[in-house]
Amino acid sequence: MGPVARHRILTVAAFILAAAGAIDAAVGEVWDLFAVLALIGALVLVDRWLAPDVPIRVRPDLQRWLSDRAALEGEPIDAIATRAIATYREHLTPPEHPRGGERDGG
Repeated sequence: MGPVARHRILTVAAFILAAAGAIDAAVGEVWDLFAVLALIGALVLVDRWLAPDVPIRVRPDLQRWLSDRAALEGEPIDAIATRAIATYREHLTPPEHPRGGERDGG
């Protein structure tokens, strides 16, 4: 199990435990405990919401290519990867037809 999956499991477990404890505290009318557990649950949700993007694993050959390009061009690997992904996405969609072109006869 990787670190990302482990973090997700721990985050969900912490939220479930805080929520269950807060519900039990509310039923028992222990409001200070309810406030603490509700705060913990809210902090877990905020942590999940503000968490950075999930890192992806890159195939070794692509990692080598990124490293070589970064060394050759003097750019950070992130910039090269972002540009490569943008180019790839651009080629996934068909080009738009210009208005008034050959398609509509005029």
